[in-house]
Amino acid sequence: MDSRNRIFEAVAAKDGKIVAVTSNKGIARFIGENTRVIDLAGKTVTPGLIDTHSHLALAGVDMMFIPDLARPEVKRVKEVLDIVRERASQLKKGEWITVRNFEEQYLDEKRSVTRSELDSISPEHPVAVFCEDGHRLIANSLALQLAGVTADTPDLEGFIVKDQNGQLTGLLRESAMGYVTVKIPPWTVEQLEEGIKAAQEEWIKVGLSANKDPGLFEPSHRMIQAYRNLHAKGQLKVRSDVLWLTHEAADIDCASAEFRGPADDMLKIGGIKIFLDGAMRIRTAWMHDEFNVDYNRVDTGNRGYPVIDLELFKNLVLEAHKRGLQICIHAIGDRAVDTALDAIEQALKKAPRKDHRHTLIHAEVPTRQALRRMKSLRVAVETQTVFLHSMDDLAGNLGPKRAKRAMPMKSYMKLGITVGNGADADFYPLAPSTGLYSACTRRPRKEPFGPKVFGTSECLTVREALKTYTTLAAKCLFWEDRIGSIEPGKCADFVVWSEDLYSVPAEKLKDVEAEMTIIGGIVHKAKDSSRLSP
Repeated sequence: MDSRNRIFEAVAAKDGKIVAVTSNKGIARFIGENTRVIDLAGKTVTPGLIDTHSHLALAGVDMMFIPDLARPEVKRVKEVLDIVRERASQLKKGEWITVRNFEEQYLDEKRSVTRSELDSISPEHPVAVFCEDGHRLIANSLALQLAGVTADTPDLEGFIVKDQNGQLTGLLRESAMGYVTVKIPPWTVEQLEEGIKAAQEEWIKVGLSANKDPGLFEPSHRMIQAYRNLHAKGQLKVRSDVLWLTHEAADIDCASAEFRGPADDMLKIGGIKIFLDGAMRIRTAWMHDEFNVDYNRVDTGNRGYPVIDLELFKNLVLEAHKRGLQICIHAIGDRAVDTALDAIEQALKKAPRKDHRHTLIHAEVPTRQALRRMKSLRVAVETQTVFLHSMDDLAGNLGPKRAKRAMPMKSYMKLGITVGNGADADFYPLAPSTGLYSACTRRPRKEPFGPKVFGTSECLTVREALKTYTTLAAKCLFWEDRIGSIEPGKCADFVVWSEDLYSVPAEKLKDVEAEMTIIGGIVHKAKDSSRLSP
């Protein structure tokens, strides 16, 4: 599959680069005495796939060091507490306990664990239970005490959740999480190296050869150093474009210094990430109209909110734009998308740049007008069609009308908007086969509102969907001259599939497996199931 979507029989590679794409007969002249020949007996080969938004480093350290409540999935509050209790028995008094991927909707009780419950089993350890969406955590009293959070802590946004008596529940949302997270000892460079090495094996198993890492929930310098160290040691296997998480002007100085640092076709620091709004699944994304609840009911008064001061946001966008950085903005709700486009448009007026490729991350429900503005401003989108399949409350929170325009992939394609796909791992299943399935069927894994709740008008063909992981995804990383298609001169990155992606029924796409992943001509067996996929 080349950039014109043509199909060939054979490919030759040397020194990590493609030297020929031709027929079985034509390839013969490239075979020498020391050539390794792999006869795939007609199996389907695509370019190595590219995930434009997954937290590889975070997934790695989480996988290595933090108990996971989703794998295997816990079913009761007691099981959550048992995991915390067991972790407490393994640590010294005063050491932090963190667990991840908590989600009350999956529990039999359909409720959150509470501060008092955590206190009862772990009074001598600060505890932080991170929710699956990445926008909430539940802390025990000791953690809140260390963080300096009390019932009197100023909280204009309502991010510090209290009960009916005004007492802390332990639940912190969005920016209020920062009170606790800054007190948790940060990952060391060595831990991050270990995590990246472990996670990249999971990426390879599912056919991913490149990734854009939007960072951790802490300052980015240690993560970037870990990537650089592994690359220097020849241990970085997955091509990585890494973003600097940006909250203030000083972050842009840091990102600019890294952006000007060494880069090649294995590693680069490509730009910055800024959070503009919250999350769809907990109804904190910033919307023009009120959220729905359970599809038909209205969440009266709740339109979500921005999670950053808007003047600061505009100034950060302008300054990063002037420095030549690619700006990737977490903007989920339709109002957040419009606000992000406003900031980009203002920056372009003040400092025109031809090929900026500033990017909207997620952009789950853009308006028709926003789509036209994306095209005119040449803004890219990095979305995750896996949400249509795996975010069980997406349709319920959007309601009948908005659900039909969620993730308008066909519209992106028709308008010529650069759109890359990804998983947002490890918050959602990593395997691109699930993303391909979702892009082509728009069918949720659970169907309380019917199998066609997201409609079918925005469904892609498999050829179109594959582009969002290959040629279009490569453009999101400014690497379209190196990866994303099978053409002479490009990197020798390929995936061998268990089925022909072009002929398998769309409903079966999620079951297709990567049997072999080749990155830079290095062959990796890939068929073992990934720990980050269902």
